Amino acid sequence: MVKQIHQRKAKPLKLPEVLSEEEAIRILEATLFNTPHGLRDRAILEILYSTGLRRQELINLNQEDLLLERQELWIKQGKGRKDRLVPVGEYAVRFTEAYLKLVRPWMVEAVAEKTLFLTMNGQRLTPQSLKLIITKAMKRSGIAKKVTPHTFRHSMATHLLRNGADLRHIQALLGHASLQSTEVYTHLTVEDLKKVVKRNSPH
Repeated sequence: MVKQIHQRKAKPLKLPEVLSEEEAIRILEATLFNTPHGLRDRAILEILYSTGLRRQELINLNQEDLLLERQELWIKQGKGRKDRLVPVGEYAVRFTEAYLKLVRPWMVEAVAEKTLFLTMNGQRLTPQSLKLIITKAMKRSGIAKKVTPHTFRHSMATHLLRNGADLRHIQALLGHASLQSTEVYTHLTVEDLKKVVKRNSPH
């Protein structure tokens, strides 16, 4: 009896949604910082885009995890229960420092004394409150895309790679256990090249 070998078709790679650099900046700058809400929200969004944190990693942050003078952030017990140290961009540092000095002291309650980012009633940030912050920023920016904390994470990694960052450095920033997880961003850049060729090829 002849056995027939059926080859399974490989599932198409599902690429994550990313923002362009212009869109990311537009969303950040749409969040005005002339109110307590606005300053807190701008600091949160700047941290997300600067560091590529996962949603729960951001929510779990305590004040002691942010090393302002060194422009570094400790991510404790991230995915896989691993700690990592990541650099924080200059804008994220400036807005977070302003939030800590001007807003947070008026929000904090004893139960949330160590927490870095708080809701306006003085409690630790929640997934729902973070979603609302991003939704407001999107509406103000006028960008019609579905954006989550992971969108900022994917966008940060993609922008770094497009601008020449080494894949292993991006792996360390994102806290990926395997380089294979990070390699999805190389597929994103290939998709960019395909679009460029399609737009500009003479034939």
